[in-house]
Amino acid sequence: MNNATIIAVDAMGGDFGPSVVVPGAIEAARDKGIALLLVGDQAKVQAELAKIPLDGVAYDVVHASEVAGMDEKPSDILRRRKDASIQVACRLVRDGQAHGIVSAGHSGATVACGMFIMGRIPGVDRPALASIMPTEKNPIVLLDVGANVDCKPHHLFQFGLMADAFARDLLACESPRIGLLSIGEEEGKGNTQVKEAYELFKLAQNGINFVGNVEGRDIFSGEVDVVVCDGFVGNVALKLSEGLSTSLGRVLKRELLSGLLPKIGTLLAKSAFRRFAQFVDYAEYGGAPLLGLQGIAFVCHGKSNSKAVRSAVKLAATFVEKKTNERLVKAISANEELTRYGKPSNRAAQETFLPEPDGETRFRSRPGTVSTDAPDSERPCVPHPAPAAPRAPTGISHMTASRDIACRVRGFGAYTPVDVLTNFDLEKFVETTDEWITTRTGIKQRHRLAEGQNASDAAAEAARLALADAGMEPGEITHVINATCTPDYLCPNTACLVEAKLGIMGAMAFDFNAACSGYVYGLSMARAIVAAQPEARVLLTATEALTRRLNWADRTTCVLFGDGAGASVITADGEGALLEDVLCASDGNLGGLLTIGGGTHTPYAKGDPVGDDFFVQMNGRDVFKHAVRNMAAISQDVLARNGLTTDDVALLIPHQANLRIIEAVGDRLGVPAERVFVNLHEFGNTSAASVPLAIADARAKGVLRPGMRVLLATFGGGFTWGAALLHF
Repeated sequence: MNNATIIAVDAMGGDFGPSVVVPGAIEAARDKGIALLLVGDQAKVQAELAKIPLDGVAYDVVHASEVAGMDEKPSDILRRRKDASIQVACRLVRDGQAHGIVSAGHSGATVACGMFIMGRIPGVDRPALASIMPTEKNPIVLLDVGANVDCKPHHLFQFGLMADAFARDLLACESPRIGLLSIGEEEGKGNTQVKEAYELFKLAQNGINFVGNVEGRDIFSGEVDVVVCDGFVGNVALKLSEGLSTSLGRVLKRELLSGLLPKIGTLLAKSAFRRFAQFVDYAEYGGAPLLGLQGIAFVCHGKSNSKAVRSAVKLAATFVEKKTNERLVKAISANEELTRYGKPSNRAAQETFLPEPDGETRFRSRPGTVSTDAPDSERPCVPHPAPAAPRAPTGISHMTASRDIACRVRGFGAYTPVDVLTNFDLEKFVETTDEWITTRTGIKQRHRLAEGQNASDAAAEAARLALADAGMEPGEITHVINATCTPDYLCPNTACLVEAKLGIMGAMAFDFNAACSGYVYGLSMARAIVAAQPEARVLLTATEALTRRLNWADRTTCVLFGDGAGASVITADGEGALLEDVLCASDGNLGGLLTIGGGTHTPYAKGDPVGDDFFVQMNGRDVFKHAVRNMAAISQDVLARNGLTTDDVALLIPHQANLRIIEAVGDRLGVPAERVFVNLHEFGNTSAASVPLAIADARAKGVLRPGMRVLLATFGGGFTWGAALLHF
């Protein structure tokens, strides 16, 4: 199998399961000379294999103990059915054991598993289902036909680019004619989505042959090779076509059998009718490719027969052999700005002149919104007017230039001290147990700075790794921003100390304290800096030495926190994760929920005994309640104002504070546990360092991969909270 094209087939998929899928796949393997991985219940698959000749076919059976039920939600299948045949098949592609998958099973589960297990091609926001349709002249591609019912204009543009690559290789079109489905052929016809997508297609690079709008009646004329629409319209068009074809066939059959003369005519035209039946038979094409994945995926009709499965497997193999995904990647890359942002003038239209409190008018972005679907008790604790009235922003609006300049997070680094303090270590001097800590927090250990090590030392180590990851030298840095609530000193600031340790001279350097929200707040500041100064090179560090401020007699707090640091380099250019958006918010009325004393409010003279207020103090119950509500609300807010849902997010990286909080936020957002990154058990709560440390850890473990969109969600003392979108 090593040198052959390998297709993983979901043997349990479809209405008929292995009895239809196995023989169809084997026929395709024999025709194409490819290898198969038949995924499903081993006993049932082997039973079907025993019924058919297998000479000359390379295959293997991969056991999967579960089947994705047609009545189950895709998210539930992704979350709970780890050994479902479709999940196992997708993992084979992800792990490099197969080139593609074919499934006639739960189409929603295939889309979900493809997106979140196999992953998306960089630059593709939403994979699209492409259906091959017969026409008067040649087959055409219609997409999307159901994977994405709500789309932005640049999503339609992405669909067109992907279909262009597919039509060139699979339908042998030298220069596919791409049409945008609308209510009229004229340029100005259609809704806002279609009209804005039209403008993007006009700007397309890499030889895209856009011919303008097409109407529904033109789909079957063969005048275009690709018809682009959103998944709602496409699915309606597809099902309407299927229904019309079936009804016409029945009417024709009834009329042809209605008398002697029609029957004689039918016999004389038998070969013509046979060709027509073949022409409209969906089994000739087999299935719909899910374009935009890092691997090949074909989704077959649930009622597929062996012929349809054979056709789909053969098409999937052709997709691999012609390296269609490589062509697709080039098309997306050549149009990167349009695929990610849309037309520049459209982005500018999202901004407005807003009056400032001082009476001046300054140019800035429109504020975000918060969903009002949840009951009052579940909304953020900041007040919001009724939906019909203008609503107050939940976060900080950003400078308009930040949407016009691509803000890139180019490097990531993290540092944790060598000294590890386990729960069993704590048992020796704190009135607690490993079981008590684990069941209430999810934490198993935390790291502790050695004597003589400070927050600035940890930050400098993380910064060196981030600079190396970005391929930059310390001397290139123009700004050093440091997030911390445990600085080395009140003065000088820790950012200056980090600057000195790295050998940076002349950079702007300052600290800020947003507690555990520090990294996301820092991204907002860095984004504003590079928007105002495109040549800026910003080093953002987040570092904490929390074990220095713990009361080891208070088991409710001392078991939670650890030391560590994370760092990133942010620029307006270069390679790296795109910072798509960021929102930050706060409510000072909740400041008493989590405090660390030692400021002017609780001054200590030399020799004075240190009171409990010098250490971390926390109202755990209320922190939990507000953390969950506000993290979920601002996450929904940042997604909504970018036209996204949690289905568009490959990975949620929340602040690593408490496993119960993380799980509650994931549940409220509807994100399955498989898409929530957790390393709390290894590091504890490292406050501002928590999120950048988790990003670096997720990359190192291969959980965070190129092409993924990541949602960051944080909360912290203040009370602060924030969310950000990063597209890797």
